[in-house]
Amino acid sequence: MFKKVEAWIVYLLFVVFLIITILFGALVRSYYLGGDFLKPLQPAAIFISDIPANFLKLFDVSNINESFIERSENLQIENESDLVLNGIDLNLVNNLKNGFILISGYNSKYDQPSIFLFDINKNLIIHEWYFDRGIIEDYNFKFQHPIMFENGELIFNAGEGSLIKVDACSNIIWKNDKHFHHSIEIADKNLISVPHIYESNAYLEKYLTGLPEFRDDGFAFVDIVNGDIVSEFSIIKILFENGYGDLATLGISSGKDPIHLNDAEPILISDEYVKKGDIMLSSRHLNFVALYRPSSNKVIFLKQGLFSAQHDLDYQGNGIFTFFGNDNTRYSERINKYSSIYKYDMKSDTVSSYQNLDKQQISLSSQGLHTIFEDKLFIDTGSAVYVLDENKKVYLKLEINLSEEKVGSLHWSRYYEDISFLEINLNSLDC
Repeated sequence: MFKKVEAWIVYLLFVVFLIITILFGALVRSYYLGGDFLKPLQPAAIFISDIPANFLKLFDVSNINESFIERSENLQIENESDLVLNGIDLNLVNNLKNGFILISGYNSKYDQPSIFLFDINKNLIIHEWYFDRGIIEDYNFKFQHPIMFENGELIFNAGEGSLIKVDACSNIIWKNDKHFHHSIEIADKNLISVPHIYESNAYLEKYLTGLPEFRDDGFAFVDIVNGDIVSEFSIIKILFENGYGDLATLGISSGKDPIHLNDAEPILISDEYVKKGDIMLSSRHLNFVALYRPSSNKVIFLKQGLFSAQHDLDYQGNGIFTFFGNDNTRYSERINKYSSIYKYDMKSDTVSSYQNLDKQQISLSSQGLHTIFEDKLFIDTGSAVYVLDENKKVYLKLEINLSEEKVGSLHWSRYYEDISFLEINLNSLDC
């Protein structure tokens, strides 16, 4: 009934099938990583790869891609109640009824990190950027400090690795595979400023011989549209060129991560104390905050103190800077029991306490972001988010509820008083 097939034909078909499978996998992987491998064929490969999921949708068997809005729309949260949502305990206190939090967190449903926008007034997540494949290169990938643009696009980094831009439906627009980390801040309408590893330390031959191996932290200005690095700076080089050679040498001799830059935030408006384009710097391992002027390659000020392991230097205007101090040594030996927000006044050249966090019992060895508004204070500890009122009473607290082995908990969130800058309705998207 059936004709006998030569063995060599079977072997040949198997080899051909194997080659096609490998090429197909490479096409799909390249598409989701933003690569150019056989780019004209990538859309066809993605269409084919989606056939099983689309088929299951016809029978309502799979809900893996259902709208996060639909999953959340029936959630009702009362004052003083707790809700576990995506691995996060949500505690609403004092009936705060305005604002939005862009959270880089963890989606326990899919066992992966995700980014979502939480509407405090509606008490629900109104949009999620969910990456179910391709973009997560390994289990330790985290979406750190996402920033949202008017069209719903996001830029975020991997914590230690790639810088990525996606659209409102989580499709990759570009991916820069240089080594970026920590904060992402707007520099102007076309640029962001991001800490990254400076790759060439040939400049050090002028200052040192027998160079040890170390991580040369710096920051880069990155084009928002295409992800290209426009310019970049080394913190060690800045220190040597501004009379802080002893500090730079101390850092290099103390370990492979001498600077540990966690913030490189631009000044956006000039006044009598600062100029637009100045960069606020925070070095965790050298315990300093500084203001650097790239236009003249000058350090305007550099301050060290008991605010060790500090993060997130912000400008409040009128010569006042605030930053999140953790008050402990590099080896987590506490100087003060709790963390504090400090204030530096350029007019008097003094550092003082702006807000201690003992009542909130916030005690960090590292981490810490803050944003000061006219009537509230936003704090991200890396494991919880707080919103305090003008009397520093807790309005809202979001606390991570994850076992220690989970990766993708809070990785630096943003608080928006409103999202009127958005030019699209996130609720109307059909992603």
